Amino acid sequence: MGFTNALWRQIDHLRWWMILVLAIGIRLAFIYYLYFIYITPGGGRLSLGGLSDTTYHYGALQLLQGSIATGYFAYHAPLMAMLIAVVYVLFGVDAIYLAVVVQAIFSAVTCLFAWSAAKTLGLDDRLGKMAALLLALDLSSIGVSLVIGAEVVSNFFIAWMLLFLARLLLRGQLRDALACGAALVLAALARPNAVYFAAPAALAILLLSPRRWVNAALFGVICVLGMLPWFFRNYVYHRAFTFSTVGNFNLLFYRAASVEFWATASPVEEIQARLAFELDRRLDLVKKDEVYTASSIWRHLALDDDPRADRVMRDMALEIFMAHPKDLAISLSVALVKVLSYSEAFNPVPVFKWLNVLWNVVLYLLAIMGGVFMLLKRQWIWLAVTALPITYFIAVPTIAGGIQDTRSATSVTICFVLMAVYGIVEVKTRRVL
Repeated sequence: MGFTNALWRQIDHLRWWMILVLAIGIRLAFIYYLYFIYITPGGGRLSLGGLSDTTYHYGALQLLQGSIATGYFAYHAPLMAMLIAVVYVLFGVDAIYLAVVVQAIFSAVTCLFAWSAAKTLGLDDRLGKMAALLLALDLSSIGVSLVIGAEVVSNFFIAWMLLFLARLLLRGQLRDALACGAALVLAALARPNAVYFAAPAALAILLLSPRRWVNAALFGVICVLGMLPWFFRNYVYHRAFTFSTVGNFNLLFYRAASVEFWATASPVEEIQARLAFELDRRLDLVKKDEVYTASSIWRHLALDDDPRADRVMRDMALEIFMAHPKDLAISLSVALVKVLSYSEAFNPVPVFKWLNVLWNVVLYLLAIMGGVFMLLKRQWIWLAVTALPITYFIAVPTIAGGIQDTRSATSVTICFVLMAVYGIVEVKTRRVL
C-alpha cells in the first residue's frame, strides 16, 4: 500500500515535457546501441543493416525525381517516403539514419496523445500521465521506432484519430469529425492497413455521437476525399482500383502459403513457388522452360504483368482457406501469437526480447481487466475508442499475413494502455491496490 501511494505521488510530480524527454531519450539510447554498436561496431559509418526496410529510401529518391508512376507506390502509401524525402532535402541523401531519429520523435510524441485521450475520456490528470508513461516505456513501441518503416508515422496519426474520435463521440462537434477523418486519411497514407477502419469508425459515430448523421457524413466525406485520389492513382498507373496491391499479395503468398504449410508440411518456399506458377497459369503468363522459385512471387506485387492478378490472388487464397479450415485456424492462431508477442528489433539483445514478452503479457492482462469493467459498466464510448480499433488493427495483419511481430500491434498499443489504466483505476476504486 505504501509503495503504491509513493508511486502515485511520483506520477503527480511528472510534467508532460518530462515524459516526452524520457520517451525520446530511451528511444535514442536504443538507436545508438543498435546502429552504432551492434550493427556498426566502433561507431563508424552507420549502416542500416538488414533491420530496416530500405525500400522507403528508394521511394524517397523517386519522389525527389518527381515520379509517383513506379511500381513502388502501388504497394506503398506515400507518406513515409515523403517524410524521408524531406529529411534528404534538408540534410542530404546520405542522412537516412536521421529518418530513424525523426521516427523516434514521432513515437515519443504519440505518448502525449495517450495523456490527452485519457483525460478526454474522463480520467484525471494523474491517470493521463500514467497512460503516457506506460506508452513511453512500452517495449514494442520502442522496438518499432528503431527500424525504418511506416508503422511509427501511421501510429502517430491513428492515436490522433482516436483522440478526436473520443471527442466526437462525447461532444459531437463538427471540427472533431473533420480532424478525426483527416487523421485517418493521413494514417492510411502512411500505412494502408488503416484504410478500411473508416467503416467501423463511421458505425461508432452513427451509434454513439451526438448529431450522429451530420458527423458521420462529414467524417465519411473527408475519408473519401482524402483516400480516393490514391485509388485513382493505382488505377491510372496499374489498372487496379485499389488503395494498395499488397493486401491480396500477402493474403496469397503469406497467409494462404502458411495454411498450405500446416496442411501439407511442405517447405514454405516450395509452396510459394507453386502458388506463383498457378497464378501465372490462370493468367496465361507461363513461359516455356521458366523455372519458378519463391522469388517468383515478387513480379506480382505491383501487378506489373497483369492487373487481373489482384483479383485472382484473392480468389486463390479463399480457395485454400475453404479447402483447409482447420489449418487456417492453426495458421491464424500462430499469427496472432506472433503479432502480440515481441518486436524482432530486439533479436540482437535477447534479454529485451523476453522483457518485451513479459511486458506485453502484463499489459494485455490489465487491458482485458479494463475491458471487462467497461462491459460491466456499459462504457460504450470507451469500448469504441479502445476495443473496436484493437479488434480491427489486430485482425488485419493476423488475417492478411505479411509482418508477423508486434510492429503490427503497435497501431493500437495506445488502446491497450488506455484499457489497462481504466482497469487499474477500477481496481483501485475497489481498494484492492
